[in-house]
Amino acid sequence: MGRIKTLFLIGVALLAISTLAQIGLAEWQNLQFRDELHDLASNPSENMGVVVPRTDEELRSLIVLKASERGIELDPKRITLQRTGSEHWHTFYLAAEYDSPIRLPGYSFALHFSPSSTKKSF
Repeated sequence: MGRIKTLFLIGVALLAISTLAQIGLAEWQNLQFRDELHDLASNPSENMGVVVPRTDEELRSLIVLKASERGIELDPKRITLQRTGSEHWHTFYLAAEYDSPIRLPGYSFALHFSPSSTKKSF
């Protein structure tokens, strides 16, 4: 009887560790992606005239690429992009919404994230 109880407790502990690892990884990916959005929104090279300003579609494609590099599946339709300022000096507000699946044996759920270029990491 003690052996079955030990195996059960090990199984529960492994399930808890797996769940926490998946949630921790999703949160870490979200923090990194949020930093990417902040960096893209600051656009210092465009404002200084070093590079040609990107179009909205180019920015959306770049955001989707940055998300996929982090293991995030992002639909371009769920990206918010707003420009403010003048033609020569502007700032961006970038935001995205996505769900990160958490898979457990017999049960799955999704964590919803909405990172933006204005949110702070901690």
